[in-house]
Amino acid sequence: MARKQFQALFKEVYTASGTLDLAANVSQDITVTGAAVGDFVMVSTGLDTANAMVYANVTAANTVSIVCDTDIASTTFNLVVLHPDFSN
Repeated sequence: MARKQFQALFKEVYTASGTLDLAANVSQDITVTGAAVGDFVMVSTGLDTANAMVYANVTAANTVSIVCDTDIASTTFNLVVLHPDFSN
C-alpha cells in the first residue's frame, strides 16, 4: 500500500485533461471543475517537452491556463490541481 505523504496538506484534488495545439507564448484554457485561483497545478503532456518550458496555473474559477515558450504539436495535456488546506 502506497503512503500518501502530503495528503493532509490538501483539501481537494481535481483532475482533467484536454487536447491542445499550443503556439509559442500563447495561452489556452482547460476547464477543471472545482479549481480556484491560488491552487497548485501539475501538468504533463504526451510529448517530449525536455527543451520547453510549460506553465499551468488557475487563472479563474474552474479555469487552468497553459502556456509554453515553444510551439507544441497537438497533444493531450493532463492536469492535477491541488487545493491546499491552510487550516493545519
